[in-house]
Amino acid sequence: MRAQGFDPDVKASGLPADLDGRIAHIRDVMRQVLRRGVSSGELRPDLDVELSLLMLNGPSMMQNMFQWNTAVPEEGFQEALVDAFLR
Repeated sequence: MRAQGFDPDVKASGLPADLDGRIAHIRDVMRQVLRRGVSSGELRPDLDVELSLLMLNGPSMMQNMFQWNTAVPEEGFQEALVDAFLR
């Protein structure tokens, strides 16, 4: 029995399957970058990679999609976000 409103093209994440796949690819690339940073000693060895992905992407999405904080300038936002994350 299907749930009311069930759409087979929407994944458990709530995203359409094609978008979910593209986002998964981006997350995988970011995971590789973070793990490479841990391996090279640029990032702490106890870095929680999954939490780091969320910490970097959440603010970026909120600001880009909703202009959550208009006091934060668009120019240089991504660089400032990464700099703050690395502190």
